[in-house]
Amino acid sequence: MKFKILSFLFIVCIVQITNAQFTFSNGENSMTISSRFSMYAQRRLILDSGQVSRKKDLMNINRLQLVLKGNRGKHIKYDATFDIAALIIKANDPQNPAILDANATYTGFKAFDVIAGWGKVPYSRQNQVSFFESAFWHRPEITGGILFSRRDAGVTLHKNFFHKLINLYGGVYTGLGEATLTNGNDPSGGVEYISRADFSYPTRYKYTEIDISHSVVPMFSLGVNGRYAKKILPAGTSFAALSNGEFGSKVINGEKYTYGADFAFQYQGFSFQAEIHQLKNVMQDSLDANLQTIQGRILPVAFTNKTFYSGGAFVQANYHSKKLKSAFCVRYEQMNLNNFVEGEQRRLSFAYAYMLKGTKSMVKVSFYTIDSKEVIDPFGFRQEIRLGWQVIL
Repeated sequence: MKFKILSFLFIVCIVQITNAQFTFSNGENSMTISSRFSMYAQRRLILDSGQVSRKKDLMNINRLQLVLKGNRGKHIKYDATFDIAALIIKANDPQNPAILDANATYTGFKAFDVIAGWGKVPYSRQNQVSFFESAFWHRPEITGGILFSRRDAGVTLHKNFFHKLINLYGGVYTGLGEATLTNGNDPSGGVEYISRADFSYPTRYKYTEIDISHSVVPMFSLGVNGRYAKKILPAGTSFAALSNGEFGSKVINGEKYTYGADFAFQYQGFSFQAEIHQLKNVMQDSLDANLQTIQGRILPVAFTNKTFYSGGAFVQANYHSKKLKSAFCVRYEQMNLNNFVEGEQRRLSFAYAYMLKGTKSMVKVSFYTIDSKEVIDPFGFRQEIRLGWQVIL
């Protein structure tokens, strides 16, 4: 209790200190300090049979972020973002780790920019959208960090053409994702390669969900991306704790191929996003748990070829009303964790945001209902609602 009280007082102090954006500059070099805050109350409405615990019905600080951005000279930019709330509760949440960004960008080469350090990987358009740009309190499951990492340490090369209408990304990363922060590399020594290309028309399309500016001409963006990792563990070794993810397939002992495509459109306050992702997992060990039934029965190699598939998709529609200062959003998503396991997850979500000051101050409420579940992901509930407030200072 004492720790919680001290933590709360610490957070209050930080909010008071960082309740404005500060910029420091000496001519060639500059640094901007800002902060972001959000909290919500959560209630699970329909519990499954036999579920009695209300532990997940809570009110808590969701994010308290300190953001440092700046440049050194003409060609070096840096970005460091820390989540103090996640640091205090020692969370290793792929959607909200304690360190969100710690990287530098060098723009001095004509051929490409170089981004080195820790941050979001160039895979999935939805992954690039800031949490504070969305009316929802949660990302789609497929892009939420369950099947593939959202952040990692590595080096990215970036090149754009025609005033950023075309963007190309390619890089090499540890392949451990969010677990890299606490575990370093793994015994395999393998890495992950990720690439992405997106095209927008008729102007640059930023990574946003809500068309607050009410685009006067129809705009669209189309993206494709892929990633490949090969990690073969030496006999008697294993990946560090949390590396494999909640379902043991985020990082695998073998080869992992991931492909995805995304589409976005916006015009006069209406916007639409859609994504699809497919993962091919080739296991090194035919006795791997991912190649077994839920009862633990080992499937024959002739049947599995030591390979299982997972993937999913989502579609989302949004409408922004200037008159009502509101955003109305709906999302439908589907995900299959393992093609050898019965069932798949399907959920329908709704969100509403009242914009006190655009996305810089929003009261948000989101609700989702689970239509079907996968056997290995039982949840324990059917519906959930979250209500809260976010502020960018």
